[in-house]
Amino acid sequence: MRTVIPIPKINLFFLIFFFAFFCSVYAQDTLPSDFKDIPKQKQIKVKLKYEKNCEDNLLSECSKAAYEEAIRAAVKKGTDKFADDFLSKDNPLKLKLTKDKIRPYLTGTIVGEPAFSDDDWEADSFKLEIRAVVEVRMSDDLIQEVCKITEPEGHDTIPPTGEITKIRDSYIQGDTIAYTIRADDNSALKKMTFMVKDSSVKRTWDINGKSVTHNASFSTKNWKLGSYAYSLLIEDGAGNLKACNGNFTLVRNVKGTLQGTLNIHCDPPARIFIDGTDTGKTTPAEGIKLTCGKYQIKLVASGNPEYRTREAEVDIKMNQTTQLIVIGNKTVQIND
Repeated sequence: MRTVIPIPKINLFFLIFFFAFFCSVYAQDTLPSDFKDIPKQKQIKVKLKYEKNCEDNLLSECSKAAYEEAIRAAVKKGTDKFADDFLSKDNPLKLKLTKDKIRPYLTGTIVGEPAFSDDDWEADSFKLEIRAVVEVRMSDDLIQEVCKITEPEGHDTIPPTGEITKIRDSYIQGDTIAYTIRADDNSALKKMTFMVKDSSVKRTWDINGKSVTHNASFSTKNWKLGSYAYSLLIEDGAGNLKACNGNFTLVRNVKGTLQGTLNIHCDPPARIFIDGTDTGKTTPAEGIKLTCGKYQIKLVASGNPEYRTREAEVDIKMNQTTQLIVIGNKTVQIND
């Protein structure tokens, strides 16, 4: 006599690893060309014989347990077959993986109702044969988990560092904005890109080496008034990224608004550079109009080796005159 037992659906979890090649910030959902024919899920037909020792157990309970255990065994066989099919492929990364590592990240489910036959008693054992279709699906965590398992030894995961300096909080419409960008990496830099959103400003540098500094500028002539966001994206040779961001505001050029005056007196006389830009002026210089904020002043006395280059930072205040006095290597700043 055969007993009809409700058949529960059993889920097991496994991992498959053939997406390891696209562990990058640029292509995390793209299969390598060699594996595009491998489905993300697959139905596998399973047939197996199962025997349960029922000694010292109630026969009804033992037979019911035998059906349930047979279903679990069928799901395991289906998911193992799925993993074995891929591990048999000619792929060098498979040497780093085993079936035990990939099992926890696959899901196997019985599709439809399994068929049982030869389910009968023999001495103290209950024997049966099960035929079933097992659907195997890959986990949502496939890419991240595979990257951890298959990541090459010594792979560089340390992101680069960097910064943008000299860009102030506000400028007058039409100003030229000078800036300095710096990048460093523990191994090798690849490139960095500076851009200002909602403008045509975008500049990319290809880099060789561990450290780099660039000075550059852009004009805001004919730009609209308002706030602008700028960013610097740094990439190293291993694909690690570092982003730096900031904002500045363009205001209307109203006489006396958000401006101050700078006077410079220097002994010996020197050529004046402001934020890295040659002003074409030499000291003494008075009445230099600047938007409020901090500036790096460099004084270059080409004919005097002892005091060839001197630097100072000044803070320009609205409607005020700032006096910068440099004698030898001593610097004094006075705000009227």
